[in-house]
Amino acid sequence: MGNNILYWNVNNLSLALLESNRCNKLMIKRTKEGYKVVSEKGRNMGLYKTLKDAKTRLRQIEYFKHKK
Repeated sequence: MGNNILYWNVNNLSLALLESNRCNKLMIKRTKEGYKVVSEKGRNMGLYKTLKDAKTRLRQIEYFKHKK
């Protein structure tokens, strides 16, 4: 598994948790509506009310990405 890096940008109040993998990075961004799971390419993987729900979805994506 990759390294977890937590960024906090005070200017625009964005919270991003980057999960680094072999070739793909996923992150959780805080928005007005809640927490959004976004791929490195900008693809939206879902919007969730709580950070816990967003982290759960991130784990699901990682599981199915590596399932054979």
